[in-house]
Amino acid sequence: MTDAEWQILPLEVVEQVSGKLIEAGKMPRMLLWGDYHEERPHLHDLQDRAGKDFQYLSQSLTRLLSDRRALVHEQQMYKKFMDMMPQVDRERAMKEMGAWIANYFDDAGYTEWETRSPIFKAMLMTAFPPIDALDEKKPEFQNMKVQEFEHNVTKFLKVMDTHLAADRRNRSINDVNMFTTLLRRR
Repeated sequence: MTDAEWQILPLEVVEQVSGKLIEAGKMPRMLLWGDYHEERPHLHDLQDRAGKDFQYLSQSLTRLLSDRRALVHEQQMYKKFMDMMPQVDRERAMKEMGAWIANYFDDAGYTEWETRSPIFKAMLMTAFPPIDALDEKKPEFQNMKVQEFEHNVTKFLKVMDTHLAADRRNRSINDVNMFTTLLRRR
């Protein structure tokens, strides 16, 4: 299966396959940011799939938070994953991510992101509020006390639920717009 085919699978399938690979001591697939221009034709599909993926993730996190043993198991699996993961070229990944976001901003009609950074920083921080302290340290979820891990999972669940609610609002707006368009045609 190509990377393009893998990345369009539902998150639930990716998570199940990845979990089985980790349990078997095998490295799951990693998908980096890649090139925006190559991915652009498929971005609408990504948005269409996102609602189901957000819903799946929200339900999964809620299950973890309601079952301490499952939460501990998830943290252990994450540790196993991190121990298996090859060294990632973070500099390359940061450049790819930055280029992807910049190209998306340009293509999506956002101008002056180069010179009006405070507003774009605020929008990014709104979409991705901190789930860990802003202390210039990358959190090591695999080594945290389970209570701290639980706190971070809870904060991430809140972010996912915010995105899920936004997806629902966008779908409602699209439904209203489609209905209005149909009425105008009559």
